[in-house]
Amino acid sequence: MGKMQTTDCTIGIDLGGTKTRLGVVDFLGNVLEQITIPTNVDDGYDAIFADLITVIKKFRNTPNSNIKALGVAVAGQVEAVSGLIKFAPNLYWHDVPFGQMLHDATQLPVVIANDVRSATYGELCFGAGKGLEDIICLFIGTGIGGGIVSKGSLLTGHNNSAGEVGHMVLSIGGLPCTCGNRGCWETLAGGWAISKNTQTAVRKDPQAAKQIILNCGGKIDQITPHHLFDAVKDGDLYATSLMKPIEESLIAGSTTLINAFNPESLILGGGIIEGAPWLVSTIEQGVRLQALKSATEKLSVVRAQHLKNAAVIGIAAMAMNKIRLTVWQ
Repeated sequence: MGKMQTTDCTIGIDLGGTKTRLGVVDFLGNVLEQITIPTNVDDGYDAIFADLITVIKKFRNTPNSNIKALGVAVAGQVEAVSGLIKFAPNLYWHDVPFGQMLHDATQLPVVIANDVRSATYGELCFGAGKGLEDIICLFIGTGIGGGIVSKGSLLTGHNNSAGEVGHMVLSIGGLPCTCGNRGCWETLAGGWAISKNTQTAVRKDPQAAKQIILNCGGKIDQITPHHLFDAVKDGDLYATSLMKPIEESLIAGSTTLINAFNPESLILGGGIIEGAPWLVSTIEQGVRLQALKSATEKLSVVRAQHLKNAAVIGIAAMAMNKIRLTVWQ
């Protein structure tokens, strides 16, 4: 492969359960063009594939785009070499050869990777982790995912499933998790669990929870984390009391990871951090009290720089690295 030209780009795709972001990314990590489309889950992977091809063709017809590769970030388990999506729970996919399908249709080199590891790579190359060698990215959204970088290398694990930190067990015999186990970190602080646990608490004591009920328009079964966060921001004492165990679990899980991997930076992102940005300082204060002093003396705890586009940028970087046009870091 020749040396990369300044006009060379790649397409990064963040394939989510409800919406998909597609972006044309240049060699400096700039998103030059971007489109967000609904993810047509109900009609199966063929419909989603067709929607993506339509946008990819549009991008490739953009003057001077010079697109060289294609990357797809997906929440799930991916076979690294083949691009086979073994399981994507939000899409209801099992064993879909998506990498081969995209390559056959576009004749571009294709990389498919887990969305959180992709986002971690985006932060490493062009975000809050740029210039660092040892980082942990925690993306706390509907679930909790992690990406771990050690000495500049993104850890993938033996079977390409490293980073499922949301399924660390923090509460023996605790609440049921979507993975089939009990007491996982996600059952305490994942977005789906915050919604479910808040709904349960509100039903038990609706009088104390009147601010949260007001925030959700009286529809208790539709309470989301943001209804809770808004009540906390308003100074509601009951909401603050419900927030406390969430904060404690985030500190406990983060402390465990910091003690285990000794990063120089813990980078926090995802929808829960966007909705409750004070969690960054809360987690920092907590881990400095609870983690080993040797693990925290040079530690920084920061918010992710690319809150929405980290996966698009990161998977684009992975795709460009695959064809060895440049070293992006």
